[in-house]
Amino acid sequence: MIISCTVYNILMKIFKSNLILILILIFTDLFSFYLSLFLAYEIRYILFYLLPGKLVPMSFPLSSFIKMWWMPTITIVLIWTTNLYTKRLPFWIEASSLIKILTLNSVLIFAMVSLGKLLDEVSRGVLILFWLISLFLFPLIRLVVKLTLFNFDLFKERILFLGAGKTAKDSASGLIRDKYLGYYLVGFLDDDRNKWGNLLEICGKNYKVFGSINHFKKFVKKLKISTIIIAIPSLDAQSSSKLVGKVQLLVNKVIVVPDFKGVALLNSELLTLFDQRLFLISIKNNLKSKTSQIVKRIFDLTLCLASSWLIIPIIIIIAILIKRDSNGPIFFIQDRVGKHGKPFKCIKFRSMVLNSDEILNDYLNRYPEKKLEWQKFKKIKGFDPRVTKFGRFLRKTSLDELPQILNVIKGEMSLVGPRPYLFSEVYEMQDYKETILLTVPGITGLWQISGRSELNFNERLNIDVWYILNWSVWLDLEILFKTLVVVVKREGAY
Repeated sequence: MIISCTVYNILMKIFKSNLILILILIFTDLFSFYLSLFLAYEIRYILFYLLPGKLVPMSFPLSSFIKMWWMPTITIVLIWTTNLYTKRLPFWIEASSLIKILTLNSVLIFAMVSLGKLLDEVSRGVLILFWLISLFLFPLIRLVVKLTLFNFDLFKERILFLGAGKTAKDSASGLIRDKYLGYYLVGFLDDDRNKWGNLLEICGKNYKVFGSINHFKKFVKKLKISTIIIAIPSLDAQSSSKLVGKVQLLVNKVIVVPDFKGVALLNSELLTLFDQRLFLISIKNNLKSKTSQIVKRIFDLTLCLASSWLIIPIIIIIAILIKRDSNGPIFFIQDRVGKHGKPFKCIKFRSMVLNSDEILNDYLNRYPEKKLEWQKFKKIKGFDPRVTKFGRFLRKTSLDELPQILNVIKGEMSLVGPRPYLFSEVYEMQDYKETILLTVPGITGLWQISGRSELNFNERLNIDVWYILNWSVWLDLEILFKTLVVVVKREGAY
């Protein structure tokens, strides 16, 4: 029994080593490569029979691809050079990197096939299909493998926070919520004696503040910590640098949480001045660029046109149900604040009764607590007497916003962007106004996937500004995908 336990512990240590994890990921990518190739070959084979006379028959077997060992070798080397076998990145950031790598990989393979005069042996159609399929399979299979490893305790990296304030708690919450990162929170250290021994609730679990930061050496060994995260915004630069130097000697990795909350760092670049031993952060305002605005517009129109076959029938069905549910028009049209403060007619499905303003005033006068809620959130949580029976369903599923697709086509809105604010809310924007009005509002946005109606007005403003400064096409894709998840789960909607 003792021997079997010892063998088990040794095997677990081997499996938990970085080398094994790297090998697992390499084999995962090789599996994704050959699965993508197999599917591409089979689809090309099927298309030949579905489109008679349109495609040239393939005169070579799948095995001819498999023999070309240099193809997967290029793929693995490219992924290796971007450190995707050693870095722990959020899924969407890693997927973005993989898409860039796989696109470059396909270009290189196509070039080598052409230069090597292998076009008689390799189908160009298969190579194009392989590229398209690999863009989905590589990130998806990596996601499944990493989450499986995490669930079996084979991908966890034990982390300890130095600092137990709000910054540390917010950082801890973000890191452990994203299981793809594989971090396992052990606890906190803090110099505040009043916090020693206390339990901090993070994502529904309690984590202990073990003691003073000065005793980190003892706790690193005792708790078997591999990564330390320093989250002490009040620490000056000299003290922070000194602390990092001490901690680096004991652990594999040190992460420093900078006091840059609200600053646009998603698309920032780090510049190094070696002689002065300084790091400079280059920060961009992406949506201020004309090029970015054009790219965003093309992105919106492409998705709108591609999904029109699905959206139009849904709009027709909802319009019929609204007319059957209550008297009044199908659409609710309201003036909203557009780009540069210009007004536009925002179109939504009507979800309220016709005399909604009178009902609201009467309701708020009778329930003072609801009046305070309205002033804070600009919404009524729970039961809203103005909303029709079918309107509640539309709001829960966010389908009331579907007609805003027309605003997107007209260029008044975007698929993703800041909230379409009311003119009565503009004066409350204060310092945020100039940035928020820099672009068109969106049907959905970062505010929608960050809590929706649970956010107060100032939190929404902060989120909208962060989105505008950090915008990228990939961020829009991520928000659209997460919006679908939030809507299906009906989180934060009233």
